Amino acid sequence: MARLPTTADVYNAIAEPQRRDIIDLLKKGELSVNEIAETLGMKQPQTSKHLRVLKEVGLVS
Repeated sequence: MARLPTTADVYNAIAEPQRRDIIDLLKKGELSVNEIAETLGMKQPQTSKHLRVLKEVGLVS
């Protein structure tokens, strides 16, 4: 069984400025990985990694 994320896990996830930028962008509505990457000037693999971390701690679905 997977463990639940701790408060420290969440803080570590949002410590990265680009992840906070992704959260701010997604507050406005759903976007694809490519749309997020293009809007924030990031590469798609990097964006996917950040989204995976945010998903693991329950900040995006």
